[in-house]
Amino acid sequence: MGSQHSIQGNQQENQNDLTVQEVMVDIHQSDGSYLWSDAEALPSTASSSLLYSSVVQGLYDLPSTKLRHYLQQLNHTFLFLGDFNAHSPLWDERSLTNHAGRALEEMLDTFPVVFFIKKRGNVEASYELSLLIEKAKKPHSVGETLVKPCLLSAANTVLGEESQRKLSKISLLDNTVKRRIDKLSEDIKEQVLDKIKASGFFAKQCDESTDVAHLCQLLVYSRFVDEETVKEEILFSAALETTAKAIDVFSKVDEFFQEHGLSWEKLVRVCTDGAPSMIESRSGFVKLVKEKNPAVTGTHCVIHRQSLASKTLPGNLRSSLNLAIKVVNFVKNSSLNFRLFAALCSDLGTDYKTLLFHTEVCWLSKGNMLSRLYELKDEVEIFLLKQKQDKLYEAFREEDFQLSLAYLVDFFEAINNLNLKLQGRNTNIIAHSDVIRAFTEKIHLWKRKVQVGNFSSFSHLNELLSEKRNIEQYDVTEEVLSHLHSLAEEFMH
Repeated sequence: MGSQHSIQGNQQENQNDLTVQEVMVDIHQSDGSYLWSDAEALPSTASSSLLYSSVVQGLYDLPSTKLRHYLQQLNHTFLFLGDFNAHSPLWDERSLTNHAGRALEEMLDTFPVVFFIKKRGNVEASYELSLLIEKAKKPHSVGETLVKPCLLSAANTVLGEESQRKLSKISLLDNTVKRRIDKLSEDIKEQVLDKIKASGFFAKQCDESTDVAHLCQLLVYSRFVDEETVKEEILFSAALETTAKAIDVFSKVDEFFQEHGLSWEKLVRVCTDGAPSMIESRSGFVKLVKEKNPAVTGTHCVIHRQSLASKTLPGNLRSSLNLAIKVVNFVKNSSLNFRLFAALCSDLGTDYKTLLFHTEVCWLSKGNMLSRLYELKDEVEIFLLKQKQDKLYEAFREEDFQLSLAYLVDFFEAINNLNLKLQGRNTNIIAHSDVIRAFTEKIHLWKRKVQVGNFSSFSHLNELLSEKRNIEQYDVTEEVLSHLHSLAEEFMH
C-alpha cells in the first residue's frame, strides 16, 4: 500500500458568530510512520474574523520549513493543538530548549500563531519504555512482543480492565520504538552541539578501533565548558569504510564540523591514541587539523601511553606469558576440552570452572586471564596430564615458569589498578600526571625492596618463594629487577 494523504475541513458557527475552521492533517504510510507533503494547502480565509484550529498528528516529525510553508498562507491568528515534542523555558521552566522548541519560539515571533502545548501521557510513556529498551540493548520488537503484554497483564491483574485499556494505547511497535530512539538521540546530539557552540573553546579526542565484524570504527569525544564546569560528551561515531589513514579520519571529522556548524577556530587541543596515522609530522591527523587551526596542540592519550609502557617485558617473562596464553587456548579452543575441564573443576570443588580469554584491545583482560590461570594451576596440570599434552605439561610444571607466572599476576594486577585510576569522567591531565608520578615512585620502592630480597610487594610471588626459600636456583631477583628498571624508564620517557 502506498502512502495516503488527506485534509478534512468542517465549518460551523459558534455563539460569538466566529467561523471555526477545523483542519485535520493525517498523513501516513502503510507502516504507520507519518509524512508531510507540500501538495496540500490550508483553506484560504474569506474573513478577518476567522479563527483556525488545527489538530496535527505526528507534528514532531514536521520539518520547520514545511510548517512555515503553511503558516505563510495565514493572515490571521492560528491555533495549533498537538504534541510537538518541543522543549523551551517559555512554557516549561525546567526544560532546556531543543531544536523543535527553537523552531516554535521563532514562529511565535514571526507569525500570528498560537501554539497549545500539551504533553500526552501515552507518548511520554512510549518514549520512556523505548529508552529502557535501548539501554538494555534489546531488539526493538521486544516492546510489542514482551514489554507491552507484560504491562497489560499486570495492569489487568492489579488495577483492573480500565487501567489495562489505558495502557493498551501506548505504542511500542518496532518502527515506533526505532523512531523514538532516533528522536531521543537527535535531541541529545542537538543539546551537546548547542553547548559546544556556546562554549568559548573546546577540545576533542579521536580513537579508532576495529570491532568484531572487522569494521573500523571512529569515536570522537569532546570536552567543553558548560555553566563554568568542564564537561565531556561523545560527539559522534562513524565507520571508516576502507582505509583508516589520517586523511580518512580527518575527512569524517571535517564533514561533521561543516554539517553542524562547528568552528575549527574554537578547537584548542586534539588528543589521539598515538598511532602513526594520527601523529605523523607530515601527513598525520594532527598535522591536517593544524592546517585548519595552527593554534591547536596535539597530545597522546595517557591511558594508551600507560598501556604501551606496560607491554615492556624481558625475554623470559615474555616467553612465560606466551606459554600461559598457549595453555589457555588449548583448554578453551575445543568445546570438548572446555566441557572436560569444567567437569574436572566441578569434581575437585574449585570456585571457578573455566579459564578466561584475553584480547589485545582490552588491557585489563590479560591480567584477569593470568589471575584465573594461577588460581586453577593445579587443575590445569591434572588436565594437561590426562590429555597427554606432555610438552605443555612439563613446561607448565617448571618452577621457573611458576615463579614467572606468579610475578606476572602481581604485575598485571598493579597495572590494572593503575589503568582504572586513569579512567572515568571528569578527569584531567593534572590528575593523570599525579597518578603516573605516584606509580613511578612505587616502582622505585619495589626495586629497593627486591634488591634486599624483599618480595612483599608481590603477594603471589612472595607466597610461592616462601615455599621454596631453601632452593637457590629459583631466585628471580635479577629477572624482576631487570623488568622493573625497564618499566621505570618507559614511564619516565
